[in-house]
Amino acid sequence: MPFSKGEIERIQAGMDAIYFSGRVCYRDIYDEAQLVDFCMYWAWDRSKGRLDTDGTYCRNGNGPPEMKGFIASTLRWSVT
Repeated sequence: MPFSKGEIERIQAGMDAIYFSGRVCYRDIYDEAQLVDFCMYWAWDRSKGRLDTDGTYCRNGNGPPEMKGFIASTLRWSVT
């Protein structure tokens, strides 16, 4: 569903951001099931006049479920 005009205006004003969260489930090299939660967001970069799509991790909600409160550094990737 596309963003409404009001939602876009709030993002551009720095009042809101676009958040992504989820859980990655996989098997490691020992065939053990692993879970990793993630939360990141894109915020409006006023100096560039666009979303900062490098992405920034949320203060909480990243890492294995047993590491609640884990704070990660800035995520570096780009959208093409």
